[in-house]
Amino acid sequence: MKRAKFELIQLYKDYYLAEFLKTLRSERSRIEYENEILSLCEYCDNIFQKITYEKANAYIQQFKNRAYKGEISGVRVRNLYSYFQSYGIYLEQRIDDYQNPFHLISCADLTKADDILSVTIPNDNEIKAILKGTYQKKDKRAFMLLLLSYRCALTTVELINLKTEHITLKDGWYMLALTKDKFITLPEDVATFFKEYIETIPEGYLFLNKRGRKLNHMTASTLIKGAIGSIVEDLSLRDYTLMGFRKAGLLNMLDGSDDVEVSRYAGVSMNQLRNYKNAYEMRGETAADKSPIKVTL
Repeated sequence: MKRAKFELIQLYKDYYLAEFLKTLRSERSRIEYENEILSLCEYCDNIFQKITYEKANAYIQQFKNRAYKGEISGVRVRNLYSYFQSYGIYLEQRIDDYQNPFHLISCADLTKADDILSVTIPNDNEIKAILKGTYQKKDKRAFMLLLLSYRCALTTVELINLKTEHITLKDGWYMLALTKDKFITLPEDVATFFKEYIETIPEGYLFLNKRGRKLNHMTASTLIKGAIGSIVEDLSLRDYTLMGFRKAGLLNMLDGSDDVEVSRYAGVSMNQLRNYKNAYEMRGETAADKSPIKVTL
């Protein structure tokens, strides 16, 4: 069924004005919501009010399956379901004998742990591809930011505050002074790329913007989004951020390390660490499967 034949445009506009206008902030949001309805109708090859439970359930199930695999967020699926459910209720009140098929569908099995996994934590293959891609594209800043986030579990604040004066070379090992009381030693594979990076930058902050000034949170996020966007086709599959790479690094640290030590090092609660472990176990993995990836590009 072609979108041009969609028969509920006016009724949908009425629904949009009555129910959703107050929650939407832009024209883009309106178009995105309309496209969700149109995509559903195309999949079911029918107008919305004639979609059966079987078709509606199959459509939602394909999104749920992607969430189970960690490809998209469980929140994304539940929001999509709630949107269709709301529109179905609206139609029930206005069309005689119409039965909302989304009443019988449940998304309760998409848990918070699924969301932690799928939204914030890239998997091994994604990490390898992104690190390799940024390195091959000679995007030195993005590569080093992502590498330190992942292999050392550094926060964005710790990264953008790093200066050359915080670097010490002791017995062949690079050490970074993150605070007066917190020092870390770079893993051997990271040190190789780190040495390569610092040889190309001036003294001062390690990560600068195009004007030669210190990166802030916004510019760092924009930099990473642009770098990953040139490698990953669909950024909506995960929240590919420095925080996501850091959480992947924390999982690696949990393998063979004391949970309390990791919690203190990273400033993360024990409950958060347990959530990360549970998320991977729900996908059939354990923290032990997440041994640190030595980067050799």
